[in-house]
Amino acid sequence: MTKIAGAYRVGSEVDDYGTIILSYVSGLNVFITTSLLVADPQAAFVLHGTNGSFVKHRTDVQEAQLLSGIKPYDASYGVEATDVDGVLTINNGDGGLDRLIVPSAKGQYEEVFRHVYESIRHGAPYYVTPDQIRWQLEILAPAKRK
Repeated sequence: MTKIAGAYRVGSEVDDYGTIILSYVSGLNVFITTSLLVADPQAAFVLHGTNGSFVKHRTDVQEAQLLSGIKPYDASYGVEATDVDGVLTINNGDGGLDRLIVPSAKGQYEEVFRHVYESIRHGAPYYVTPDQIRWQLEILAPAKRK
């Protein structure tokens, strides 16, 4: 794992940007980049493989919906606009490319809270294991500034 982070804002005590590169034994490489200094946001998810690519520009409207007053029991809660659906471009085998629209699944924050409740109140196994939590914390630990 490689981490790079830094601060560009004058007097900032926290990183303004960061990049993490995860390299797996299978050959898979994952590049994660985040920044507070983005004037023109790019796609949120970009995945490239040997047979195609997937691009998704924005994800998860739930926080904005809650802030605007939409409640979780509203039928439109967690539903994204169709203009932000993902696009899957695949090699069709004839030398051309096919573009498929991939609608977003309805967001369901409440499922996280239900799992927490079931774990605390009824001893149900939590769907995120302690090892997965440790791995996430390792990834999120501060990087050395270059």
